[in-house]
Amino acid sequence: MKTFFKIILLIAAVVVVFHCWPLLAAPLGAAVAVGVIGGGLVVLALLAVAGVGVGALAAILAVATVFLVGLSPLWVPVLLIVGIVSLFRRAARAKA
Repeated sequence: MKTFFKIILLIAAVVVVFHCWPLLAAPLGAAVAVGVIGGGLVVLALLAVAGVGVGALAAILAVATVFLVGLSPLWVPVLLIVGIVSLFRRAARAKA
């Protein structure tokens, strides 16, 4: 007899779930929406952090470029002299 009542109770629970599924689905839909919005916020935060990192990298490259351009009257002639010396040393080695 207990099994019969358990089956009837289970059938009644299934009928209630089928009739009230919109009421039960609303909290689940809200939970999914909150999860999607939360995930979107996490992605936006990561993009903001990446944007700051890219901005910092661009600033560092700009400073390095200005530094190199400012020192170019020194390193360009030195590089030219090193290149000419290297060229003549290779030519001297090839003749020997």
